[in-house]
Amino acid sequence: MFIDLEPGLWIWRIPHPHPEPDGDGDRVVTSVCVEQGGKIAAFEPWPPEDDEVWDRLDARAPTMAVVLKPARWCSRPVRRARAE
Repeated sequence: MFIDLEPGLWIWRIPHPHPEPDGDGDRVVTSVCVEQGGKIAAFEPWPPEDDEVWDRLDARAPTMAVVLKPARWCSRPVRRARAE
């Protein structure tokens, strides 16, 4: 499922791919799509679990993807982020 926040700004969420073993399991990661001036940027684009999101991405494919460099404590190193 995607959520339209404003015209040209929408998100989708998935369960965190690396849940904490002793956590309650409700952690999520959020991907953001921004459309401006004919460009579409996907920030931290995690593969959606929902066909509705895939259909929207297929219809208006991002022209760029932005993966932010994780903090030292993040379990996703930069090299691995580039491969995903």
